[in-house]
Amino acid sequence: MQASERPGKRLDREQARSAAAIRRERSPGGLNAEVLRFLLVGGAAALMDLALYLLLKLAGLPVPLAKGASFVMSSAAAYFGNKHYTYRREARGPSSVLLYGLLYACTLALNVLVNDSLLAALRLPATYEIGLAWAVATAASASVNFLGTKLVIFRGDRLP
Repeated sequence: MQASERPGKRLDREQARSAAAIRRERSPGGLNAEVLRFLLVGGAAALMDLALYLLLKLAGLPVPLAKGASFVMSSAAAYFGNKHYTYRREARGPSSVLLYGLLYACTLALNVLVNDSLLAALRLPATYEIGLAWAVATAASASVNFLGTKLVIFRGDRLP
């Protein structure tokens, strides 16, 4: 064993690597992996939202009700995906449930408002109109959602 490979030195290097990994994740450059995970979870939730939205519309529900219900159900799935995969953090405490509800109520209102506004304003074939309105509404609410969940909801301890 070389002098530079003593057990104490090895532990110091491992600690340094761990500290560097934590700094990378917390630094702006470290956001890349977290943003990618958020997009994966969000993409799955968005597909779930779209599928439920179309199914509920086909079932005869009014557009705002169908969009609202699909958004709420897919948001619940996204919460658990973000908690366990994206951020890998506990929520900040009991008040986080209320904050999460408030955040999602705001993003739901934004989502439905953008969707309805675009459906009223666009003059495209129905297939394109619904898809475009859904995509823009989802992008708007997802942006607000990422900032809210990252900066407010999931700032707690890392999950084991």
